Amino acid sequence: MTEIFEASHLDLPSRDSTAMLEAIGQAQARFIVDTTPRESFGDLLDILLSITESEYGFIGEIFNKDDGAPFLKTHSITNIAWNEETRALYDKYTAEQGMEFHNLKTLFGQVMVTRKPVVSNDPANDPRSGGLPPGHPAMTSFMGLPLFFNGQMVGMIGAANNPSGYTPELIDWLTPFLHTCASLIVGYRNTRDRALAEQSLQEANNKFHALLQAVPDLMFELDINGEYLNVWGVRGDLLFAPRSELEGQSVTQILPAEAAQQVLAAIRDADKNGMSLGRQILLPLPQGPHWFELSVSKKCDTLGKPTSYIVLSRDITSTKEAEEELRIAAATFESQEAILITDSNAKVLRANKAFEVITGYSATEIVGQNMNNLHSDHHDAAFYQDMWSELRETGKWVGEVWDRRKSGELYPRYMTITAVYDDNQEVINYVSVFTDIAQRKQTEEEIHQLAFYDPLTRLPNRRLLIDRLQYAMEKSLRSDQYGALLFLDLDHFKIINDTKGHAIGDLLLIEVASRLKNCLRTGDIVARLSGDEFVLVLEDLSKESDDAATQAEQVAEKISSELVKPYMLEDYKCYTTPSIGINLFRGHHDSIDVLFRNADVAMYQAKSAGRNAIRFFDPQMQVALEARSSLEADLRQALDKQQFSLHYQIQIDSQHRPLGAEALLRWEHPARGLVFPDQFIPLTEENGLIVPIGLWVLETACAQINKWQCDDMTRNLTLAVNVSAKQLHQAEFTEQVKQVLLETGVNPSLLKLELTESVVLENFEDTIKKMQKLKSLGVRFSLDDFGTGQSSLTYLKQLPLDQIKIDRSFVRDIATDPNDAAIVNTIIVMSKAMGLDVIAEGVETEDQREFLDLHGCQNYQGYLFSEPVPLDQFERKLTSFSQG
Repeated sequence: MTEIFEASHLDLPSRDSTAMLEAIGQAQARFIVDTTPRESFGDLLDILLSITESEYGFIGEIFNKDDGAPFLKTHSITNIAWNEETRALYDKYTAEQGMEFHNLKTLFGQVMVTRKPVVSNDPANDPRSGGLPPGHPAMTSFMGLPLFFNGQMVGMIGAANNPSGYTPELIDWLTPFLHTCASLIVGYRNTRDRALAEQSLQEANNKFHALLQAVPDLMFELDINGEYLNVWGVRGDLLFAPRSELEGQSVTQILPAEAAQQVLAAIRDADKNGMSLGRQILLPLPQGPHWFELSVSKKCDTLGKPTSYIVLSRDITSTKEAEEELRIAAATFESQEAILITDSNAKVLRANKAFEVITGYSATEIVGQNMNNLHSDHHDAAFYQDMWSELRETGKWVGEVWDRRKSGELYPRYMTITAVYDDNQEVINYVSVFTDIAQRKQTEEEIHQLAFYDPLTRLPNRRLLIDRLQYAMEKSLRSDQYGALLFLDLDHFKIINDTKGHAIGDLLLIEVASRLKNCLRTGDIVARLSGDEFVLVLEDLSKESDDAATQAEQVAEKISSELVKPYMLEDYKCYTTPSIGINLFRGHHDSIDVLFRNADVAMYQAKSAGRNAIRFFDPQMQVALEARSSLEADLRQALDKQQFSLHYQIQIDSQHRPLGAEALLRWEHPARGLVFPDQFIPLTEENGLIVPIGLWVLETACAQINKWQCDDMTRNLTLAVNVSAKQLHQAEFTEQVKQVLLETGVNPSLLKLELTESVVLENFEDTIKKMQKLKSLGVRFSLDDFGTGQSSLTYLKQLPLDQIKIDRSFVRDIATDPNDAAIVNTIIVMSKAMGLDVIAEGVETEDQREFLDLHGCQNYQGYLFSEPVPLDQFERKLTSFSQG
């Protein structure tokens, strides 16, 4: 490589020449107006780092010591201090003293020794580097360039950390800039010799103008207001107005408004930031619209005050047009749609990436193949004959086609084939554009399923059921035949769901749905409404109502017989029964809403009949349900309106001494009068009102215990409170009881919670945990209705009970029925053996009391002593019992 500043021939692309032109122009302009060496050479270094995309660098003069050894004195260096010592050096440098480097066993030392450019794109492993001081920032690439003037090395400029590394081509391209830098160094070195400095600057200026003439772009010098001061450039045809009309005029007077504003904006950017790049303007020239890209640099006087702005205007019209065409073509071809281009014989010439993704075939595999080879056996030969016939006649074919992927998978695609013609209207190409619509079809199917089918059982949902029921009613109207709507509900499904979990409950529903479908006749419909409710629509029954009812009942009985069979759900053997309500219809005599309501009423009638039953709609049942609905509406307001009260039924021992009482709920309805629990408690269990009502009972009972503790006669009385299943199985039940005890301050041992066998067994493990927690507080427990359920001794011995209550059904015939007598005697003996207290309820005669007393039961409750009475009457009875 010859000395780089002496390169006599520069053959650079237009764009690179422009960048070099800008760099040289800025270098010269900034060097002239800057006031200190640091600022002058700092600008040169900034330009170098910018055009070489480097992270840091240096520029300086080269001197020789007495022994002839060269050393470098920098005029500008990027601050990369890595310790206090180097930081101090940088501080001295900023004081204009400069920095000297004498170590020749470094990369930049090699430049001084060899007087040649040094490039290292792996400094860490370069033997010439001599290593870096500890803590020095990482150097990934380095370029050191000697600066020559008339054969003498006058300085050096270096740059580091270009992300892509440095190349000889870059050094060649930098030749004009390096020459400019060398000239400026010499000019600075010979400032006392003005003539030599002016000669150097003139030489650089001449080369600048020579380069300017070689660049096919326009350059303008404008003031801050956009007034033209100078115009350069060989492309006069690109000027918006003749040169003679530009000087002295403003861009706002010459250029279109939008273009003028862009120029002024670029000047403002340059005034603020030193330069402006990338703004584009569109000018309507006589030869057509042309795009120009502007690069603006600020020119300052010796005091640093801006005097004018150098504007380089580059014609980028052809570039813009080419980029746009390429962008459109590339975006079109590499779209998400598969594109296949063939010749006139359907031989594949080209395929895009989307084609490869969709079909699985690479472009290499498919190019040269006939497009017909991709056909699947899904369509017959006639289909493809019709396709090509239409394509030849019209030049286009659009439709859905089933093809196979490379894997063999059959898939649908939506395809358009278009013929491409030459000037003679002969087909030269076919362009096939298609999309994979498998996902769309699957999505449509899923949407249809979600819209019309139950996701668990895959049965039609309410929406589809109503649509098909409407059709069945219209069909019935035309044929004059009856149809039937069957409303089916699984008995005790909630217990299965709660005890075995929702997963088992779901498996049961799926199996029920399967059995229902197997029971239907052709044309019948079964749907799942929600939960465990199913609806069936039977069509084409008899024209006679009695016969139609018989036919519907036969189907219902078939369904019932199938559903009562055992279910094996994982490892759990399950049983359930259906309650089925039936309502006949013919035509549109009743609306769909009425049909549903009537079938629902009939289903509830079946449940009221003991479940596992079939009932036809009975209008009288509607009346009963409306009364029930009215009762429920009143019940929802009863607690807020303070319509509930407690009655107390005394409990005594064999010596007629009061032991306590059982608190029994009563509803004082303003219109209905006194409503007993058996009339409204089942309803509260169904609608969940039992939870707040039960809490009120507990709070009221504890408050009463608290009052009794102030009286010697009542201080030791216990009060029994019934607890429902919904109450007990609340997660917060134990905390509620604990909070009530704390708020009322009662002795927990005076509170007795009565649980029935069914409540205890519903969630046995949870029940034991909650009973044990409350037992630890001192609360007592009584097992109510003992003997009527299905509990075993295994369960009984695990419960932390205090008392067994003998059910009234055994006590009633205790004196006359040997079986009842034996059962009661067994309960008494068993209770005592387990250390449990025992009390009999429903004691109404002296014979019953005597039997109980004789067999060891000395605690009683029943009408023989007192019926449940309000508090004031109860307290008077307490007095009479206490007085004997």
